[in-house]
Amino acid sequence: MVENLVTCYEESLRLEEASVLFQVSLLSLGHTVNGMSCMPAIFGCDSESNGQLRFSEFIWFKSSSLVRQHMVERKLMHYSSLQTILLVGEGNFSFSSALATAFKSAKNIVASSFDSKADKVLRVYDTARSSIENLESRKALVLYEVDATRLHEIEDLSARKFDRIVFNLPHAGYFPGGERSKKAIKKNKELVSMFLESAAKLLSLCGEIHVTNKVGPRYKKWNLEEEAEKYGLYLKESVSFQKTDYPGYMNKRGGGPKINRTFRLGECRTYMFSAP
Repeated sequence: MVENLVTCYEESLRLEEASVLFQVSLLSLGHTVNGMSCMPAIFGCDSESNGQLRFSEFIWFKSSSLVRQHMVERKLMHYSSLQTILLVGEGNFSFSSALATAFKSAKNIVASSFDSKADKVLRVYDTARSSIENLESRKALVLYEVDATRLHEIEDLSARKFDRIVFNLPHAGYFPGGERSKKAIKKNKELVSMFLESAAKLLSLCGEIHVTNKVGPRYKKWNLEEEAEKYGLYLKESVSFQKTDYPGYMNKRGGGPKINRTFRLGECRTYMFSAP
């Protein structure tokens, strides 16, 4: 059975898929075939089985040697062309476009925006069209009207698993009193919390959720770590974020009368969450 799965895996690589999820029946761990490690995700054992695995376990195969034979890995900062990547809240799509350009192919990328294409994205953001064309020409899937708090309910996403799910500079809108207001802090905290809950359901084995946010007292009140822990996630690490590391990326306000204008980021960090 394992040999047949290897054949299937090699065929998937020929079709330029970097990772595949198999549902198989195994009784034990530690199989190695042709240098390929078999890594089971254990969803539970029968109480009377003395720790034996149930049938129908999910096994995720990822062989670095096979991947290198069939695909060239290209990286940009924390992201790789061999990862399946979902980006939400993209706005003008310049961040996902930067990844696509670096990878030279975007078959591993799903880029999404909360806004509709015609009514807002193309009408408001002056560089959105070129970013979208770049993504689509490199075979990315581009989605619109995607609610970051309900990712697991979206037809194009619900059956998929992602190695990286990325939300840069989340914001829940503009409120009287600005981002310092109690209402803004409350709404932004709710947005990020609901995003983490939904995104956790779409993570692959060893997958990560990345939230990039400004650093400061009012952003600290969002309590990212505490919210993540509610959904079985922990902070793996946080790293400094510099937009110059992503050529072509242009952050935009995303709302209000100056929606298409950039703004000074100041100190920002990317918080990387994963399941234990």
